[in-house]
Amino acid sequence: NAIMAAQPGDFVLSRTNAPLMTICLRLLRAGIRARIQGRDTGKALTDLIDRCAPRGAVLVEDLLEGLVSYHTAEQRKLIKLKVSDAAFQALEDKVDTLIALADGLKHISEMKDRIATLFADTGPAQVVCSTVHKSKGLQSDQVWLLTGSFWSQGLEDDNLFYIAITRTQKVLNLVNFPVKKKRREE
Repeated sequence: NAIMAAQPGDFVLSRTNAPLMTICLRLLRAGIRARIQGRDTGKALTDLIDRCAPRGAVLVEDLLEGLVSYHTAEQRKLIKLKVSDAAFQALEDKVDTLIALADGLKHISEMKDRIATLFADTGPAQVVCSTVHKSKGLQSDQVWLLTGSFWSQGLEDDNLFYIAITRTQKVLNLVNFPVKKKRREE
């Protein structure tokens, strides 16, 4: 995978968080320092863990069962409210992100530790995995752009793609990293 050539100081950009988790974990396993941009996202994920985990649960498998219940209930609410596909995609992104974070872990406390480490905004030079929204105003010499995370659904996606390509100062790498877009279930 081309993305494994990323070096500390590079950006990996995506429209959504979920693919960033997978990439960040792969980079870390390969011995490449990496983190995910945005402490507030880390806090939101930790809060979601607390909300979805059954009372007294310590195992990731229990959390994932609670996450399925949360997902189903939230989908029903969104269908009743007749919201846009963007709201459904945001829900899917949160759920998929937690599933990616759970990869290889047994205890919920390990997930929270992983989140704290991955979303730390300080430390030595690292590959910075970020959504385009979180990268606004930032630049790097080399950017790896996950093209599959953009869906060309109108002006908003076009604007986000423009912002993404302007984050690079020297080299822009377009990476066809498959990102599945889920549709609402009605």
